[in-house]
Amino acid sequence: MDQPGAKQAVDAPQSPKDSTAAQPFNAHELFINAPSAVAQSGDKVSSGATHLPPLSLDEFEKRADNLLKDAKIDEKGDYRGQDLVAMMQNPATKGQDAVVAATVYDAYKSSGSNGFGPKQLHDVKDVTFHDLTDMGSLKSLSSKAGFAAADNNHNGRLSAAEITGQGSRQNLIEFVPPLKLELGAHPKGLSRADVQGVYERAQATDANSDRLMDMSEMFASRLGDATTRSLYKDNTNPLDSIKMSDVQQGRSGDCYFHSVLGNVARVHPELIAGAIKDNKNGSYTVTFPGDREHPITVPAPTDAELASYARGGRDGVWPSVMEKAFAKYSAEIWGRKDSDVTPQDAIKSGAEGPVIELLTGKRADDRFSPATFSADSQKGSVKNVESAAHLRDDIAQALKDGRVVTFGLLTDNNLAKGIDTNHAYSVVGFTPDLHGGHFTLRDPRGDGAPKPAALTFSDLQHVPLSFALETKDKLAGVARYY
Repeated sequence: MDQPGAKQAVDAPQSPKDSTAAQPFNAHELFINAPSAVAQSGDKVSSGATHLPPLSLDEFEKRADNLLKDAKIDEKGDYRGQDLVAMMQNPATKGQDAVVAATVYDAYKSSGSNGFGPKQLHDVKDVTFHDLTDMGSLKSLSSKAGFAAADNNHNGRLSAAEITGQGSRQNLIEFVPPLKLELGAHPKGLSRADVQGVYERAQATDANSDRLMDMSEMFASRLGDATTRSLYKDNTNPLDSIKMSDVQQGRSGDCYFHSVLGNVARVHPELIAGAIKDNKNGSYTVTFPGDREHPITVPAPTDAELASYARGGRDGVWPSVMEKAFAKYSAEIWGRKDSDVTPQDAIKSGAEGPVIELLTGKRADDRFSPATFSADSQKGSVKNVESAAHLRDDIAQALKDGRVVTFGLLTDNNLAKGIDTNHAYSVVGFTPDLHGGHFTLRDPRGDGAPKPAALTFSDLQHVPLSFALETKDKLAGVARYY
């Protein structure tokens, strides 16, 4: 969540917010929109990608109820955020239970002001229409002709006997719990509007159930990728395990952090290896180069955290440790805390410059393309808006020197290149050409995300863009806070 006083792309283009978390929606919308949400994270929903078998909806709910059996319910009937955070941080929650925990927590944090409690969790299970005959029968009953045909006494209401009167509908009330509930609320029978309402809710519930299962399969796939819980694949040779490809953003909107971390892994892997100390007691202490006065100690990532956030892989859990330590640092030193979400979610959206300084110990420059500000409205408001050629040359030199560079698009125009607005990218290369050269980008969401096309010199000339560049200058003090 944006912090007071923090400069974001919306008001003063320091850096883009992350698109993954920029548009909250309620729990039911989470299930309805799950495929697009998955695509945004760069994840492919596939139960075949994990060693964990897919859960049935019944098994999912049983596990969820068991995980939440001690959770408090507030006066509105919702779970308390701190209990769901504790569920995510519980190291004893493993495997399938961790997948369920991650899915339930994701639904909770997406519910926003709508709240999330037992009702929202169990509403998705009212009916799943595996038997299309039941769906067809309910649809027919809700139609004008079907309702009239069933209304034997022509009183404009259907009794239980009238609903189950035909052979094809004899089990309809039993198999469609919302219909039974509606009859209980209307002992004189259901109007056609009542039946239509049941049909519409049942349709949505069926879709929501499918989406809930899709989300749990996605988290199972992510957890299945974490083939080791060691800090590195080979703890005697950390540098062999620190690769840019290991950095893959999860469900938190902290692309600004991962765009920097991935590039640090690419050009300064020794900084990451030197920052993390394994305490040999299930915890790690991270001392960031940009603030050595405040070392941060965190527990090892839980299975639920590995499913939800920076994912582990065959090279170890070091990306998750770095994200977890950065989240705690942000809470304790920068004041970015929220007791109702995990520390990893409290850091959604931010600027890359301060992260470059914290992870490298070098000063960072925030740079902007000439089109960032209009000549009429904001001329001169930012001194480092400069010529496209000057900006291109400085970025190219930084890449040649092996320094960290990140990029963000500050407009709704996606350049028709698969480059998202409000999302940060790592800049990893420059290639000269007859048109002024082009830059190669890497999406921190990982290999599953759409591969962005190159950023051209023409883009630097005509599109509002922001960059953050690691300089050669050591920090005089500690990393700045936005």
